[in-house]
Amino acid sequence: LPGNIVANRKREDAIKHLEKQSEEAGKQFEELQKQFQQTATNVNNLSQLIQAAQKKAQEQKL
Repeated sequence: LPGNIVANRKREDAIKHLEKQSEEAGKQFEELQKQFQQTATNVNNLSQLIQAAQKKAQEQKL
């Protein structure tokens, strides 16, 4: 009986640990999604700036 109690306790602790790790991984994933979205926005903005600069350079050549 004491062995069963110890085994059950270890299993409960392991489950809690895995649940905590899963929650932390979910939070990290959400943060990565936010960073990815910000990076995509930055790339889009930079592309627009480059296109505008190229257009202006072409217009100045004419």
